[in-house]
Amino acid sequence: MLFRSPVEPCVLQPVVPVSKPGRSWTEWFGEGMEKLALQDSRVLAITAAMPDGTGLMEFRDKFPDRFIDAGIAEQHAVALASGLATAGMRPIAAIYSTFLQRGYDQVFQEVVLQKVPVLFALDRGGLVGEDGATHNGVRSEEHTSELQSHSD
Repeated sequence: MLFRSPVEPCVLQPVVPVSKPGRSWTEWFGEGMEKLALQDSRVLAITAAMPDGTGLMEFRDKFPDRFIDAGIAEQHAVALASGLATAGMRPIAAIYSTFLQRGYDQVFQEVVLQKVPVLFALDRGGLVGEDGATHNGVRSEEHTSELQSHSD
């Protein structure tokens, strides 16, 4: 018996991203990082394989000695930020919200419990649409609010 589908195959047209007016949070963040770095030589940026998506490409080019890409190793990025902060630097860890879950234990044990001054810039929090389901940071608030209760 041969099965014949009642629906003819079709070719889907590529999805063209919609241009949104104004500037994104990512663009604001990238510019702000550059301003902070000009004001304080201890400021450095750490990301986990997402320099473009977190707005740090220009920072990387302007401050190559103060930019670290830890690759797809969020745990290492967090632990490194903690160590650098302990040594007197002012690390800012720019990580996609959903991927920070891989470094959650390090955030709690190496930063929160130690009361180390690391600033986390979480990009792609909430539902992010065109980046796809793996990039949705739908648990961002839940994770970070739990950590905040231990920081006092």
